[in-house]
Amino acid sequence: MKIAYYGKNVNLRENTKKDIDKKVSRLNKYFREDVEARVTVSQEKSGMRCEITIPIPASGTILRADQVDEDLLVAVDNCISGLVSQIRKYKTKLERRRYVKNAIRFAEVEEPAPEEVLPEDVDIARTKEIEVLPMGTEEAVDQMELLGHDFFLYFDMDRERICCVYKRKAGNYGLLVPTK
Repeated sequence: MKIAYYGKNVNLRENTKKDIDKKVSRLNKYFREDVEARVTVSQEKSGMRCEITIPIPASGTILRADQVDEDLLVAVDNCISGLVSQIRKYKTKLERRRYVKNAIRFAEVEEPAPEEVLPEDVDIARTKEIEVLPMGTEEAVDQMELLGHDFFLYFDMDRERICCVYKRKAGNYGLLVPTK
């Protein structure tokens, strides 16, 4: 597995990268050599944030874990535990996807505990049709806040496509813009 490091408001020293390498290398048994793990480290008010993102080549599947702790290496450990749990939990669904089989070594993945097993069929409890109105991003955020929602779907007039604004854990906002 290849590891790429990104620091936001943090300079990662070589010895810190080596420590993180040792911890992330525990995931090597699950992935092929050409899979890249992106480790993003940032400083926050509550401590160090570690985010590990693993895009699976050619499948569109992305595994991601995000943790905050006062100690960076504890946050890394928690991210790795979360990724292993995701792999175990979604094992059967991931096995069905055509290109994922080439990237993940499923023989190494333990069977999930009964409480982690996902239902075979997706149980959609409600379907709701909404009118997607044309507006700007700021107006969409205002509308989302007025409704008390965590996300809002709208037709972005500037981009001429459907977009989604959402509230992030950090308290700020995100924007999802679909690409082809």
